[in-house]
Amino acid sequence: MKPWNQSPQTWIAYGLEWEFRYNLRAKKRTLDAPGIALEVPIAEIDEFPSPQAWIDHWAKKSGQEILALEGQKAAQEKSAMPESDEGEAVEIEVVEFEPLTEAEEKERRELEQIVERSFVEAGRALKRLREGKLFRNTHQNFEDYVRARFGFGRSRYCRLIDAVAVVDNLKMLPNGQQILPTSERQVRPLVKLECEVQLKAWNQAVEEAGGKIPSGRLVKDVVQRIRERHPVPNPWHVGDVCQLLVKENPDLRGRGGCWALVTEVHQFSCTVRMWDKAVQVKLENLKELAYSPQQKKEMMGICSRLSKIPVDGLEESLKGFLTGLGKLDRPYLTAREEGVLSFLEVALASEN
Repeated sequence: MKPWNQSPQTWIAYGLEWEFRYNLRAKKRTLDAPGIALEVPIAEIDEFPSPQAWIDHWAKKSGQEILALEGQKAAQEKSAMPESDEGEAVEIEVVEFEPLTEAEEKERRELEQIVERSFVEAGRALKRLREGKLFRNTHQNFEDYVRARFGFGRSRYCRLIDAVAVVDNLKMLPNGQQILPTSERQVRPLVKLECEVQLKAWNQAVEEAGGKIPSGRLVKDVVQRIRERHPVPNPWHVGDVCQLLVKENPDLRGRGGCWALVTEVHQFSCTVRMWDKAVQVKLENLKELAYSPQQKKEMMGICSRLSKIPVDGLEESLKGFLTGLGKLDRPYLTAREEGVLSFLEVALASEN
């Protein structure tokens, strides 16, 4: 355990990544994890030897409900269809159980120890474990292995692997400017940027942090400002059909991979119509579906029919059917789908 005077520092506990920071000017000690933000009372600093010890105390005393809630979210993520970082459904590679050689067994143990040390080393080790299929003697796919061995979901290990390329790029800075990230959360906003823009954004964040390691929030803010100064023209048009990418949009939770129609185009966003509701989303939440004009017209017709069906009071089985239509990966209904939808439309119309 690292003492209070070492800042920043990160570690994994209770299935979450924690980050401790000490703001000398404000004399504040903060602890952050996904969905959790805590400030350590000054009076309690002397009672515990380290931030980790304080978190253990907090967890037992008052944090059980919060941690339980985060645990429920993790369980829901586990039970749902795996999604990529963009929110698309992904195909899990399944391998046959097969014994590892003695050399592979040794390499697997060494890589697992590396994963538990630092986020950059973890990303490199996870990539090697995946590429070498060094999990095949105990698990049929990498996702199950990582969750069982490290408690990581898909988004977590993908972020660690993606972070490696960013940190390697930042190491290209001159030696005197090599202030490097200490947490994956500091790297996350940089992943989708071009290499040159990564360097520019990181340097600006370091400068705004007073020459010290910036927080993930500051890096994210800098990246957002850079994007606003150099906006990309909105490529979408009314009537386009898109696929939804969840990313960090809570309005799209559970909607990853669903189709939607663009109904309004704004400068940095679009309003889209799903089968049951409309929502405004950023451009990064949309992926083009290469449909022809006729196919787009077909999807508009399907969307119009679905949007007229009153969902309130509908049986769960029927809601499930409609939800399934909202995830179509083709621009048409099968004969059976058309038959069920037409029957439902007539039945609901007769009730009204």
